[in-house]
Amino acid sequence: MGNSTSLQDAERAILAHGASWYERWQRNHLRPAPSDDGKEDDDARGVQITFKISDVKAGPVKAGGPPDTIHTVKYESSHGVSAEKHTSCPLVVIHGYAWGVGLMYSTMPALADRWPGEVYSIDSMGCGLSTRKEWTLGYGDQSNLHDVESYFLHALNHWRMTKGFQKITLCGHSVGGYLSFAYAERYPEHVDRLILASPVGVPPIPESNSDPEALARLPWYFRLARSLWNKGTSPFTVVRNTPVLGRGILSRYVTRRFADKEWTNAEAKELLTEYMYRNWCHEKISGGGYAHSTLLVPGAFARSPLCERLPILWDKLPVSFIYGTRDWMTWTHAEDVATAIEEEVGAAAGRNFDIVRIADAGHQLMVDNPIGFADAVCAVGTAEHGSDQRKVRGRIVGYAPLATEAGINLAEIKVGDIVSAEFRGRNSFMAGSPEGSDWYDAEVMGDNGDGSFKIVWMEDGRRTNQVTSAHPGHKLRKKNGDRMVGGEAKS
Repeated sequence: MGNSTSLQDAERAILAHGASWYERWQRNHLRPAPSDDGKEDDDARGVQITFKISDVKAGPVKAGGPPDTIHTVKYESSHGVSAEKHTSCPLVVIHGYAWGVGLMYSTMPALADRWPGEVYSIDSMGCGLSTRKEWTLGYGDQSNLHDVESYFLHALNHWRMTKGFQKITLCGHSVGGYLSFAYAERYPEHVDRLILASPVGVPPIPESNSDPEALARLPWYFRLARSLWNKGTSPFTVVRNTPVLGRGILSRYVTRRFADKEWTNAEAKELLTEYMYRNWCHEKISGGGYAHSTLLVPGAFARSPLCERLPILWDKLPVSFIYGTRDWMTWTHAEDVATAIEEEVGAAAGRNFDIVRIADAGHQLMVDNPIGFADAVCAVGTAEHGSDQRKVRGRIVGYAPLATEAGINLAEIKVGDIVSAEFRGRNSFMAGSPEGSDWYDAEVMGDNGDGSFKIVWMEDGRRTNQVTSAHPGHKLRKKNGDRMVGGEAKS
């Protein structure tokens, strides 16, 4: 994709790759339904994902120029829920800092196949291919937070009105999660459900973040970084001013950050790098490129922490949080908010706050486990208001697609089986294991029914007292003599 000449080209390429990957995934991994004559039904396997790109009016017509627009991608699946059977409000997915609709390339097809309503991915105002206005609202403490939020929120609300939606379900990632909350806070009557995917800005700002003495003790490069942050210096600038070096930095990030999976193979990583590079270099730096300095303080804490603002929504609409099990954003911050609301208002209030985690996913959870992310969004986004499904906060979903990708048939793993299980880290009872090995014998004690298993670790053919209650199925290899069933063990 190195010959791409525009962000439009790069975007379409990565989106098409995602749609094609998901269609192959469905054909290769889902069991086809037999037709009446016993032959394979082609339609049962031939799911088709389509997407329509448009620029939707998101502001009034300006004198002497076109109106502001929000770049919009609508997804549809040939096997999705038909329009006459839609039971949910349109789902609108909003990206995080420095990204756009391209980051959602692998999860949006799965969402279109599952969500019982219309499905959209958008570029926030000042991001991607949405209108990029000249930035005039200042940086750091010199910017007015209400005005900065309004820059994004007014455009999103105008987009909603242009589309004719009375209510939407908002799913925002990272900075997009912060903005999704801010929209629900300002326009709760237009939000059916709020889904915050690893949102930035939930915890309070640490006291040390504003302690002059503590800041003075920081190394010079941290003090410089904080100064540049507060002045609005954007990482986009480095990439723009040094194209070869900048693209190389982005390539190394994408290559090293995302594991080698079917949906993040070499081609996908190259396309994602090209999209990211073109996005960072497209037109002028606008609100999206300065969001770190205007919405957050150094350390990625919100200027107005969400932990202080979330309680206002407890009786207005369901709020769900989605985190990765390897996420640097800590899910317990959301749990602290829910617990505080329960203590203040009563246990029933916490029922409106749900938290799920996605197996083997980091902060970019929709890329790390795209089908797990889609399953999580649909699970929290369609559960009955205050239902039992929302009781177990912090539960993990998304094991099954990882097992499928690893070539593991979970149905073949039975209670009592001796398996080889991946163990991250070392402790005393594994001291005699081969140097550098991450795989150890274990016995399956139970099937949790969600793609994870209860196992007891073994040493020298005997059980130890070390038990893991929910070990991922994709981190197991069934042993048949000395042979691994489901592929070679790998970390």
